[in-house]
Amino acid sequence: MGDLTVPLVIVGVFVVLGGVFAFLRLRPKAKPVEFYYFFCPGCKRKFRYRPDQVGHRAKCPQCSREWVFPPVTAGRKAGGPSS
Repeated sequence: MGDLTVPLVIVGVFVVLGGVFAFLRLRPKAKPVEFYYFFCPGCKRKFRYRPDQVGHRAKCPQCSREWVFPPVTAGRKAGGPSS
């Protein structure tokens, strides 16, 4: 029995690594998040927000001015997290 321990461990490691690789390759990919930009009317600081935040209230941490995230226009649209 002792003679088979090392080969079984090696095969087991490869099976586990193959399973992890298959899981990572076959899992559903996350959809890219779309962001929009808004400049604070008080201090002109740039904020990034998601489409689901439109109409929600926000407060600038720099100048304490409050506003509501505006509806999206073509000028505010961003390509995604890398933009």
